[in-house]
Amino acid sequence: MGIKRDEEPPHDMLWPGMTTAWILAYDIWNITFVYLNFPNTALFTLIILTAPTLAALFLKKGTWMQGRAYVLGIYMLYIFSLKAFVDNTLNISITLPLLRSDAIVMGMAITSLAANVLYAVLHFRWRFTSKAPASLQVGQSESVIG
Repeated sequence: MGIKRDEEPPHDMLWPGMTTAWILAYDIWNITFVYLNFPNTALFTLIILTAPTLAALFLKKGTWMQGRAYVLGIYMLYIFSLKAFVDNTLNISITLPLLRSDAIVMGMAITSLAANVLYAVLHFRWRFTSKAPASLQVGQSESVIG
């Protein structure tokens, strides 16, 4: 309901109700999920998540979803069209495995869980009591719900 077209060219798709705290909690969860399940692509995922997050934080509020769709689309185009050519014909492997240990895995999982639980508590506290932190947006302005 809160997704709209920007009136200024190039007419970006905006979702101003998507808060910075939600974006960061999602990014932490997503990189943790990929690192735990597909560690060879974790650095690519970090780059894919960083690009739309930086755009939403520094270029225009509300553009995270559009940036995420563009970057993910470009990555999928690479995976489904060029990856086999690069790997098999050019014999170049573009996988960058990260250091992996039980401590790192547990640390990332705890960080992800803590960030998302904290955001959920703050958001639902605001929804039910109208009390929210002054310095952190958890949906209190331009909410798509209310």
